[in-house]
Amino acid sequence: MRMPAMVVGVLLLIFGALMSTGAFHWTETHRVADLGPLKINKTEEHTTPFNWGYILLGGGLALVIIGAMAGKKE
Repeated sequence: MRMPAMVVGVLLLIFGALMSTGAFHWTETHRVADLGPLKINKTEEHTTPFNWGYILLGGGLALVIIGAMAGKKE
């Protein structure tokens, strides 16, 4: 239980940090009008919500702590 929790926790921390800084973004192009030779397109740029990054950071931190505590034997 210790090693998988630590690995998943670290991955969640990395992705959470990237998402909370807005590193993931994409663009979409939509055709608005097509009037013969005249074509009107609309381009939108999207980013992931930064709240998701904070949720992933919290979950990753929890898994790292759980993985670290699972390794201790009293």
